[in-house]
Amino acid sequence: MPTGGDEYAEPGEEVGEAAALLHQAQEVLTRTVIFERAKGTSWATIAEQLGITEQTAQERYGEAEQAWKEALHEPFNPIPPGTRAVPTDFLRLHQAAYAPIAAGQSLDAWAQERGKGEHAVTGGLPALSLLDEMGQLLNGLSHLYRNMYQRPDPVARLRLTERKAGPARPDRHRGVPARSRCPGRGSPRPRRPAACRDRRHRVVPGRT
Repeated sequence: MPTGGDEYAEPGEEVGEAAALLHQAQEVLTRTVIFERAKGTSWATIAEQLGITEQTAQERYGEAEQAWKEALHEPFNPIPPGTRAVPTDFLRLHQAAYAPIAAGQSLDAWAQERGKGEHAVTGGLPALSLLDEMGQLLNGLSHLYRNMYQRPDPVARLRLTERKAGPARPDRHRGVPARSRCPGRGSPRPRRPAACRDRRHRVVPGRT
């Protein structure tokens, strides 16, 4: 905060700036608690660091943690019918929360252009293991089926499985569509598959 007077400042303006800083610090603390909870840190450990009781910590930050979890499973706020806005405008969290790898690569590229070296942003982050991926998928499915008397939204289920399991398909990594291969062949199928053989009949070359 400034120590000298500002003749152009409105009465109470410095108090407002200090309150804004306090709000930002509280936001950082809340997000840090969510981060710790995602790592598996107990409420008792968090409470000890904050100098409060476990119950108070859970009451103070539990709602924010739950909102974060629900936003990961249901990314979009309700979109008004007939709206022409871009769907990303209705995301409940920052887009990086739903595409962390792409966001990290973009930040790494930005930092490298400014001489910070390779992987300046993601270099210290732990790699996401297959076990972690499966855990996320199971958590998402558990959220969809949380009400045993109500069928889950098929669109939400498809979106979840595509987001979690889709990139793991090997054909997508190679850039070859899964249906563009000849049965029993390892190379992409040409436009006129005269060389492909059926299990029961032999295909005459030059004929389709």
